[in-house]
Amino acid sequence: MYGRSTFAGAINYITRKPTDEFEIGADITAGSHDLYLADAFVSGPVAGDTLVGRFAAGYEHDRGTYENGDLGGGLGGYENYGLSGTLRWLPNDEVDLILTASYYDQDIDSAPLGRFPNNCGVNPAPTQDTVYYTCGEVKGAETRYELGLSPEAYSMRGDQVRLTGHLDWQLEDFTFTSISAYTDLQQESLSDLDRMQGGESGWGHTFTTGFVDIPGAPVDACFSCIPFDENVIAFEGEIPQFFNENSTGSSEYWSQEVRLTSADDGALRWMGGLFFYSQETDNQTGLTSDLSQVVDELPPDYENGTFIFFDPFVIAGGGWLRSDFSPTNV
Repeated sequence: MYGRSTFAGAINYITRKPTDEFEIGADITAGSHDLYLADAFVSGPVAGDTLVGRFAAGYEHDRGTYENGDLGGGLGGYENYGLSGTLRWLPNDEVDLILTASYYDQDIDSAPLGRFPNNCGVNPAPTQDTVYYTCGEVKGAETRYELGLSPEAYSMRGDQVRLTGHLDWQLEDFTFTSISAYTDLQQESLSDLDRMQGGESGWGHTFTTGFVDIPGAPVDACFSCIPFDENVIAFEGEIPQFFNENSTGSSEYWSQEVRLTSADDGALRWMGGLFFYSQETDNQTGLTSDLSQVVDELPPDYENGTFIFFDPFVIAGGGWLRSDFSPTNV
């Protein structure tokens, strides 16, 4: 009676239906940190008394309450807007058909996150020769203004299209109900995993695996977040947006319910129906890094190779990722 997965109860949101008299309204709110909220609606007859409609729109913006380091701008904010339209057809006393279409667009900023590198101790694992512990005060932990993320990163961007149709048809002894729904949802995110505006400050290229003994590692490797020694050719500069996680997702939902309900004034009351639900989801997640500076500064006789990214902050427990590439196609 209340939909799928409602064994523990349900919260039923019922949107306002179109009215047979003309109505119009709006609400506007403004606040600190560039907070703006606005919504408006118009409702009334479309074609006589048998077809009425309602259109609504809303917009919300929040800059966020945290500063994004030296670059300025907020963290933790959002900018969303939505549109919806409803038509209600009442050709007679027995038929009530409601059609609704809505669109919603979301742009959610990065959450205010930071990272403080470890500064003492060495990971005892033979394949993870990295600084392992943090000693002393964690700088910046007491203030929100020390945070700084890549301005290109964001928590979520996406849009949603939803179409619904609800038909109630009152027959002689029972009511026929049909409820149809379709939703198309698209989402993506780009997380700044290194938590730094300019990327990593330490990176290089080595022609030997003697620096870190990784079984099966190729001769040519690039390391990050590890101390360099004479085995390493260190480049000047930083890798912008060194380590990001990008994810995309799309979902498509279909549902159809048909129901027969007896009159509510009889001694015996009954209801029966069928429900169909289909969901198709596609999610992809990847790790990306800007290697343009690395490629530009490779030795002229360098051909194909493998870069090894080593980052105990990003990879749970410490570890390395391998990426084969050719400088000619990067």
